[in-house]
Amino acid sequence: MISLQVLFVVLLAASLAGLFGSAPAVSAVAGGVIGIVSSLVYAVIAYRGRPLAPQMVMKAHFAAEMFKMIAVALLFVLAIVFLKNELSAPGLFGGYLATTAGYWAALMFKN
Repeated sequence: MISLQVLFVVLLAASLAGLFGSAPAVSAVAGGVIGIVSSLVYAVIAYRGRPLAPQMVMKAHFAAEMFKMIAVALLFVLAIVFLKNELSAPGLFGGYLATTAGYWAALMFKN
């Protein structure tokens, strides 16, 4: 799943670098990193440990989603602060959306 997300971000960043230069490409990579790291946060929290009762599984997924949203917000703030001079908002959000598209595409091709 993550490999497809990485592929989508690399394709987007390469396209942006060719069309608009390095700033949008770097922003797209940053957005992609935000999507991938937040997905990893979700996976680590939701799927740690042995299988539990259904209620505990649901609680784990709700907690994982909450921490994923917190990670997304924090990482966007960090990207905006550290890429202040070279930030391309469309590139940043495009990179994040590319990882989201990679996630959903992986789900469709999984079965």
